[in-house]
Amino acid sequence: LASATGHEIGSLLADLHRSGLTLVLVTHNPDIAARYAERTVELVDGRLADNGLAPSSAPVRFEVSR
Repeated sequence: LASATGHEIGSLLADLHRSGLTLVLVTHNPDIAARYAERTVELVDGRLADNGLAPSSAPVRFEVSR
C-alpha cells in the first residue's frame, strides 16, 4: 500500500478496534504490525516462532484446520 493509503487503513482499523471489534491483520511488514497491534504473532516457515506473550505466560494453543 502507498504510505497515505496504509495510514488511512490503519486509522480505520484502530477505530474499529476501539469500538470493540477484535481484528486479525496478516502482513509481511513487522513495522506495520508493531504500529497497529496490541499483540503480534510471528510465523517462520509455517511454524509459530513468537506468540507475542511474555516468556513466563502460559502457552497458547493453536489449531489449524485444512
